[in-house]
Amino acid sequence: KMNKLYQDNGMYCRAQNQRGNKWFVGTYIGNEWLLFPRKNNATVYGCQIKPESICRSTGRENEFEYDVVQLIDDDEDAYLIIYSDEDLAWQMLSIYSSDMIDLGEIKPDQYVKLGNIKEDDYWRKEWERQSEKRK
Repeated sequence: KMNKLYQDNGMYCRAQNQRGNKWFVGTYIGNEWLLFPRKNNATVYGCQIKPESICRSTGRENEFEYDVVQLIDDDEDAYLIIYSDEDLAWQMLSIYSSDMIDLGEIKPDQYVKLGNIKEDDYWRKEWERQSEKRK
């Protein structure tokens, strides 16, 4: 498990480094710096990241803001995971309809991850295209 320093002083997230555009998962400590563990969590490394690429952890394993997921029993739709500042809750917004589901009501084994709009051009374009339609 991550050491205390991490959890107390930052935000667990996924982000893209500035130089190689590689994705890292770790703790954002501000000022464009992300700390991440290496080799059995014994050593902590840091890298400078692009702030606009930050995807906060939802608190579930390997699940982050802007992930695109699909419910196992519904292959017609796909959902974008976002944090609602209004409701102070994680939500799944439908890409193809006006549906919205509270993430807390869905168990992790009820859906699969398809991608992330910060990382996958296909899903980013799909989200933008459908958002235009909804206006």
